[in-house]
Amino acid sequence: DVDPNHCVYYDSSFQSTFDYRSVSGHVVMAANAAVDFGSFTQPVVAASTMEAEVLATTRGTNQLVHIKTLLEEFGMANPLEPTLSFEDDKAALIILSTPGRRKGAKHFERELARKHQFKQYGFVEYIYCPSSKMLADMFTKPLDYPTFIKFRRIIFNEPEENFLESSDP
Repeated sequence: DVDPNHCVYYDSSFQSTFDYRSVSGHVVMAANAAVDFGSFTQPVVAASTMEAEVLATTRGTNQLVHIKTLLEEFGMANPLEPTLSFEDDKAALIILSTPGRRKGAKHFERELARKHQFKQYGFVEYIYCPSSKMLADMFTKPLDYPTFIKFRRIIFNEPEENFLESSDP
């Protein structure tokens, strides 16, 4: 298990809109609850699942820079420790985690180079996360009811018994 005190989850659903664009989602966790979350339709049509995942991570990491700075000012984050960035696509994880690797990424090379710098300078550590634990899935695709409730409880730091939850799905 991962300590959810300071980490970020990224995900995308490949070509899930009527015009073949992908949807990206992210959840930034601090103090056992989400401090930033959301989703957006990617501005370009991704050529592969890996590209859609990298594009999601690119936008989310840019937001993370500002959030981490704020958390450092509040004393909630250590500037010397990388933020854990969870990715559920192994191809995207490989290309993000390997500075200098650009095979298959020529068309978004500049953004990838910036993410490699974040990794190289110790700002972020990209880690594989199985889909069963990918909190950002809540913002990119429909989930079955038990998974939705599980993710909602984690993201919003809800107790087991929630008065807003009905007993029937």
